[in-house]
Amino acid sequence: MESASLKAELEANLEYMIEDKLMNDCYLDVGILQSPACSNLFDQMLSKAYGESVEIMDELNDLITNNDDLNYPEIDKFASKLHMCMARIGSEKMSRAATVLRHFAWLNNKERCLNAFAEFNREYIPFKSDLQRIVELFDLILKAEAEGK
Repeated sequence: MESASLKAELEANLEYMIEDKLMNDCYLDVGILQSPACSNLFDQMLSKAYGESVEIMDELNDLITNNDDLNYPEIDKFASKLHMCMARIGSEKMSRAATVLRHFAWLNNKERCLNAFAEFNREYIPFKSDLQRIVELFDLILKAEAEGK
């Protein structure tokens, strides 16, 4: 009985995180993936997107903060990957912000590129935290389901 109670509490936390945090704060469109049949697939998608986004942001951070002369083709390449990563999980707001960064990298505009990266980073930090928490909740729910069987 304790396992069922824990699972229900985890699912309530997950629902809050998805609906109130990601959908409202980051415009993540995940409604169709919230069915129990899709939870494992959704968990895998979010886990992969989380891992990829962390790696890409590390690369972009190195490219932008450690250089006086920006390598615009590399910034464009990583911003494109970031755009696709965010689009794959349905985060239109984050995907759009990555596209803005790509645009200014393509134009070789240093000031606007730096501003676009700073803006993306401002949005990404809470998004990353929320995404990490959702991945953790999914993992806990799947673990509780496995233990309950």
